[in-house]
Amino acid sequence: MTPPATLEATVVAELPQQLFRLDSNEGQLVAGPSEEFRRLGVSIRTGQRVLVRRASLDPGRGVILGHARG
Repeated sequence: MTPPATLEATVVAELPQQLFRLDSNEGQLVAGPSEEFRRLGVSIRTGQRVLVRRASLDPGRGVILGHARG
C-alpha cells in the first residue's frame, strides 16, 4: 500500500469543529489541523496555502501539516 500523498491546497472555507474546506489541483477536500498544529496554536485562515496529507481510506479527507512555502 502506498503512503498517502502530500499536496498543496488553498483554504477556501472554515467549517465547524476545526475543519476546513480546501481546494487543490486534484479537487476539493475537507481537512483538520494536525495534532502538532493544534498544540502550537498555529492559525489557519481562508486564502492561505497549506500542505495536506490525504487520508488513505477517504481521499476527500486529510490532515493539514503546515503552511506551504512560497
